[in-house]
Amino acid sequence: MARGATRLDGMAVREERPRIWVEPGRLGWLREKVKDKHAIEIAAMAGESGPGLALAGLITGDPVLCRRAAAVSMPVAYHPALVYDWCHEHLGREDKARLRGRIAAHMREAMGNGRIWRSFHNDGHAHALSVTLGMLALWGDDPIAERAFDFLRPELEDMLLTLDELFPDGEWAEGADYARHASHESFRTFLALKSATGVDLLATSPHFQHVAQFIFYAVKPDGRMFPGDDNDYPFLSGWEHQALLMSAHEYRDPYAQWFLSHNAVPQFELAARDRYMDLLWADATIPERPLEELPLARIFRGKGIVFARTGWDKRDSSRTWLAFTNGDYFGDHNHLDVNAFQIWSGGNLAIDSGRYDDDWEWSRSPAKVARSQFFNYYQRTIAHNTMLVRDPDEDFGRGLYNDGGQRSMLHTGPIRTVPEDYAQGVYPSDDGAGRYDWTTNPGRWERGDITAYVATPDLVFVRGDGTRAYAAKKLSSFVRELLFVRPNLVFVFDHVVATRPDYAKTWLLHTVDEPEIAPDGSWFEVKEGDGRLFGVALLPADRRLRKVGGPGDEFVVDGVKLSAGPHSELNPSALHFGEQPGAWRIEEQPGAARSEDWFAHALLLTDRASAARPHVEILRNDATALAVRVRVESAKYDDHAKREKFAKHEEDMDVALRFAKDGSKPGTSMTATVRGRVVFDGALPDRVVLEEGRR
Repeated sequence: MARGATRLDGMAVREERPRIWVEPGRLGWLREKVKDKHAIEIAAMAGESGPGLALAGLITGDPVLCRRAAAVSMPVAYHPALVYDWCHEHLGREDKARLRGRIAAHMREAMGNGRIWRSFHNDGHAHALSVTLGMLALWGDDPIAERAFDFLRPELEDMLLTLDELFPDGEWAEGADYARHASHESFRTFLALKSATGVDLLATSPHFQHVAQFIFYAVKPDGRMFPGDDNDYPFLSGWEHQALLMSAHEYRDPYAQWFLSHNAVPQFELAARDRYMDLLWADATIPERPLEELPLARIFRGKGIVFARTGWDKRDSSRTWLAFTNGDYFGDHNHLDVNAFQIWSGGNLAIDSGRYDDDWEWSRSPAKVARSQFFNYYQRTIAHNTMLVRDPDEDFGRGLYNDGGQRSMLHTGPIRTVPEDYAQGVYPSDDGAGRYDWTTNPGRWERGDITAYVATPDLVFVRGDGTRAYAAKKLSSFVRELLFVRPNLVFVFDHVVATRPDYAKTWLLHTVDEPEIAPDGSWFEVKEGDGRLFGVALLPADRRLRKVGGPGDEFVVDGVKLSAGPHSELNPSALHFGEQPGAWRIEEQPGAARSEDWFAHALLLTDRASAARPHVEILRNDATALAVRVRVESAKYDDHAKREKFAKHEEDMDVALRFAKDGSKPGTSMTATVRGRVVFDGALPDRVVLEEGRR
């Protein structure tokens, strides 16, 4: 594509209304959908918000509903545009003038604020939605609409390139919560352009085709969502409901349709002001296909996330969900969590800890940052289940304490250095326009890569190289391998090489409740909810384990005690549903100073009441390889109900593993037997192998 050209250049807004999300012929479909209902019932279905009343007025042709729509408070920026477009035929001159003035004023303000138009940040996508809907509503009625379309074309092109080129698997740069305000907002934007112009950019968009997939895999068995990156609403919500309605509508996605029909989590319901979206997009003729048909694991390559689970049955409270993260740095809301993992199995057993206290107001004040749990703990490596390597002289700058973790990439001195646009070259960066476009800075935000991955119905293997996430001055290698043998065995193997022997290494595991640690450091046990994690520490042989946490010590960094949530010093606020900041962490360190260390842990996941332990034998540990054998005997329950509930999750297992330590190929091999059946025998891959049946 030539420089300056966009795929929106040939778009022409049609004269006929409605334009927004109601393409020609769809109004008849909507009326047929509610043909047996009275206008009062239709209004109740759509809700009492401005758009709800407007949609009911559009369907019924009732001018009273449209006048009510124009009169109600509309707190969401794009709501007046929907009312203006859908009720245009039934609004009086004064109502139209008032709405037109409000829409145009918002558009002028948004277009005039160059600091919000970033393709890598949710603000740009959210404002693009409101300005696009305003432009479509006012087209032909106000000259600002044409100016807005000229403004929007390159912005929307850059946003679409960001989504499709970097995140084709459906995830978003800033995590699941900010997908709601970026990826999902852009979904609405391009749906509106399609309905108003007839040009369909969604049909060829891999990102939007896979938005639903990210939602499916990011949801934990308890209905809460992957809490990676900044996320203080880590639960399945009405935002996901909206996105799945769009996915089902646009792609006739049978899995999205199934999810919409079979998820009863209360928070998944649409908010009252958004009920019109169900009337607008829900289509009972779309066939359903159950999630059980999908693979039990999926890699999201753009951001670097692997999700794995034991099943999709939401009635089974003891099933397991696991996440592994390793990818580039994409901006403000990203965490320093390369090579981190999370585990839910009957409860949150290995967590992302800390709390999103939203201290952004103080981000440029080092004195305030020094008091912020958000900046000094929650976003940083110490809050995640990964590795610390402490150089006592390392300076993270700007009020950040030395946690021993990964490089802080938000600022270089006083200058923000996060990625901004994909290729536009116009964003007013701190030190010059367009300085931080993605395509003109290859490798600048590189932190790590998932270098190997394979998933079968019986196992998931992932290898992450996180070396570049740390300062080169202190670390020359950090490679983590994680192996999940279903239903309940996880093995974590780490190779860490510091540039100096005295740079202390710390292996981290964060928990909600206080863990138990064996006096000799040979094992640890974590319980939460109905779940239990029993860990066997194998390497280093001279390890030291300790637990840190408890009242007042939940978020300690470099000896400094920080507070979160209701007790936050800068921004106290109550925890939201689903938030579990945690209160404890296990720290494991080698007993002697060495440049190179290997860490190895076998983690068994069971019901809380189980006393099962894995039997682990080290068969070989020398300069070339670590070979272990892990055996698990299925739990025996006297209680019939417990036996029925948990027995299938605690099966007899015999797993032999060999990890290469000298760089020879293949690096890792395994023979695994589960309940007498050999589920794998051979070398695990040294590359990413996409799942069988990948869509």
